Amino acid sequence: MNERKKNIVSLTLNAITVCFVVYSVFLCAFVFLQENDEEILLGSGIRSFGYFTVLSNLFAGITAAIAVVYSALALKGKISVFPKFLSALKFASTVAVSLTFFTVLLFLEPVVMSSGRSFFWLYTHSNMFNHFINPLLAMVTFFCFDLNGELPFKYTFLCLVPTVLYSILYITMVVFIGKENGGWADFYNFTFGGRMWMAPISTIVMYGATYLIAYVEWRLQRKLNRAA
Repeated sequence: MNERKKNIVSLTLNAITVCFVVYSVFLCAFVFLQENDEEILLGSGIRSFGYFTVLSNLFAGITAAIAVVYSALALKGKISVFPKFLSALKFASTVAVSLTFFTVLLFLEPVVMSSGRSFFWLYTHSNMFNHFINPLLAMVTFFCFDLNGELPFKYTFLCLVPTVLYSILYITMVVFIGKENGGWADFYNFTFGGRMWMAPISTIVMYGATYLIAYVEWRLQRKLNRAA
């Protein structure tokens, strides 16, 4: 597939990503969903933006929207090279939603299933988009169709920024403020049922997981780019 065709597919998939993200974030923020008298999300409205899941999807959607603009400019012949900042944003946002994807699949799913809920409970309604469709679409677009060129190794460290920033917010709201004082419940189970000393360990593990995903995806993108 030549670059023009890849760019057309990239533009199309990025546009679809934007639409899906807008739809799923709208559901999270403005639609109150319940299942068996239990909230599928722990909060709606502005509180939904306290979830890394929602923020990572929003990050991917905004980046995809920027990519649509540059893809359109490239197809019109107004630019020939995509800016480096877009490649960095694309990589970081893909890693962010990949972290959401694998955290749900490998960490939250065992917790949910141990409580007697179905495997598909975390893939209900808007979470089908936030936890599965949007991350998968972002990964496929990034690896197969985005014209990013070969990414520098230093970009793997930039991918830690969203996780680090969110962890500071999360630990502050969960551990230092606490739900009883207007903070957050430990909805990501960082404290494993109230063991506050586990929070720093969980945070370090998430940093490691983020970097591992970033490194693996950097290697994969590099390999696929050279094979193209």
